[in-house]
Formats: sequence, C-alpha cells, structure tokens
Amino acid sequence: MFDDPRLDARVRTGLSDAAEAVEPAVDQLLAAAVRRGRRRRVMGHVRSGAAALIVAAALVGVVVTLNTPGTAAPPTIPLTRTALIGTWQTPLLPTATWEATYRRVGGGAAAARAFVGRPMGGPATTYRVLLKVTDTTWAVSVSPDGGTPIPGWQGGYAFDGSRVTSVEASFGCRATYQLERAGAGLRIQVLADTCGNDDLLAQRTIFETTTFQPAG
Repeated sequence: MFDDPRLDARVRTGLSDAAEAVEPAVDQLLAAAVRRGRRRRVMGHVRSGAAALIVAAALVGVVVTLNTPGTAAPPTIPLTRTALIGTWQTPLLPTATWEATYRRVGGGAAAARAFVGRPMGGPATTYRVLLKVTDTTWAVSVSPDGGTPIPGWQGGYAFDGSRVTSVEASFGCRATYQLERAGAGLRIQVLADTCGNDDLLAQRTIFETTTFQPAG
C-alpha cells in the first residue's frame, strides 16, 4: 500500500483497532450478556422466593394469633339454681349512667334525676348495685360512692329455668326477672312488677343498666 513498510504496518494496526472499536467482539459480549441475564433471573427467583416466605410467615402469624390461648371469650356457665346462689354486683358506674337508663326505659328527665338521689341512697357521683341470692332470699342493695350498701328489695323467690319470681317482704310486690348468662356474668331483664310503673322503672334501671359479675 505504501512504499514505507513501517508506515504500512502502522496503518494496518490502526485500521484493525478502529474496526474492533466499531464492531466489538460479538462472541465475548454475547457471552457476558447471557451471564448477566442468568444472574438476574437467579436473583429474581431468590427475591420472589423471599417474598413468598414473608407472606407465608405473615399468614402463619395470623393463624397463630387467632388461636393463641387466652384470646377467646370466657365460656358461658350454665344457669342453674346452684350457680345462681352467691353475691353479684355491677361496676361502680357514674350517676349519669344510671340516669340515662332510667330515661331509656321510659322515665322522664325530672323523675330520672330524682331517682338517682335519695331512692338510690344518694346523692352520690357513682353507684354500684349488689344482688345477694341465697337458697331462699333475693336481696338487692345499693352502694353510693363505694360506701356501705343500703338495703333495697328483700324477699323470697322461686327459680324456674331462666326466670326468677320474687315477692318483696315489706310491701308484697311481685317481680319477674328473665336471667341470661354472659360468660361468668349475669344479665337480668325485668319482665313485670306488680307495684306499678314507677317501681318498674326503678327495677329496670337497677337491673338492666349493665351486666352483673360475681363479687369477690
């Protein structure tokens, strides 16, 4: 090509380098690309597997949580005369709570305010109702502000399945109650009271405000 052999060699080398720069070694680049693709697929499988394990662990955690002992509601105790005997009590609730029940069951606002005064042993800011049941007696008392319980209804009773009928000893009033177990507690609904509507409202307030729990 050129008369100078050294120049000709340099030109050939330069052209060869330029050709490699424009058209790099395809075989080498293809092999490298395949290796990179394989690594990406492997890492993708690893990430997918890890994600699946995390989801599975979360689901197992949910199942374990749902079946952890102590999270279930306490079992309901059958309602029998023997199980009924004992002392039951409500929480110490604010006066406004008892007043709200009185109004909910049909009493007026003024009558509700009057009832949570002296008839409940008050005035007080909180009240707790206690029910003591023996073999022969159905006895109710009210504790204002956590103090000494003040006796209320005291009388004999008859137990028939889920119902109690009690006759008050002093005035002869007869009241009928529907009883239902709520776990270890006792829900009481007043069905009837022969001493009139005012006494019925008072009894419904006392018994239907909240669930009674075993005392002590």
